[in-house]
Amino acid sequence: MPVYGYVKDSADKRKLVIDEPAAKVVTQIFALASQGLQSTQIAKILNDEGVPAPREYKKQLGLLKRKTNERINFWNASSVANIIRDEQYTGKLIFGKKRVMEIGKNKCMKNPESEWVVATNAIPVIITEEHFRAVNAIFPKASERKKGIPTEKLFSRKLKCGHCGMSLISYSTKKGLKYFCETPTLTDKYNCSADRLYEGEISEVVLVALQLHIGIACEASKFINSEPV
Repeated sequence: MPVYGYVKDSADKRKLVIDEPAAKVVTQIFALASQGLQSTQIAKILNDEGVPAPREYKKQLGLLKRKTNERINFWNASSVANIIRDEQYTGKLIFGKKRVMEIGKNKCMKNPESEWVVATNAIPVIITEEHFRAVNAIFPKASERKKGIPTEKLFSRKLKCGHCGMSLISYSTKKGLKYFCETPTLTDKYNCSADRLYEGEISEVVLVALQLHIGIACEASKFINSEPV
């Protein structure tokens, strides 16, 4: 499927052409980033303006065949950052970013940039090379945004907000990891809680729930294995 901002040419499916509405949004994102705005700030602006996020936009065009999470249909920091980091907007086609970990499986892993196959001037340009480089020079990389000593996250990608369905974000404090939903900083649509929970507090709740289910399972096992009267 073409990257957001492009569609297949109706006259020649082997070619990509600019999708003007989406390309306008891409241009807006780069313009905002060039002003020094962070990805979360840009995402909030797009959500406030009612701009459909890439996945939702493609769904509206009838391009998405797979079932997706209906609740996650808004811009977030990752969707903005992915666009700002994508060199394809400079007219390049890039192949080999990922490879299948095992034949017959769907799991993939990232290839090092040195193994990518890059075709320049392969598609129409939305963002000039100069503008792309300038924005990426001031836009913080993921590794630069993360501060503090790396910590093992027990619930990484396992906790989701019950309102919007997004995975909870974690950050380090002196007292330990805290988890929270980022959505309230992006949109007011879902009335998500602004609470921030310590990993230790979550662990206690999970432990109690596990003990309860284990107890029920043990009782059920005794009942099943008991001799009939």
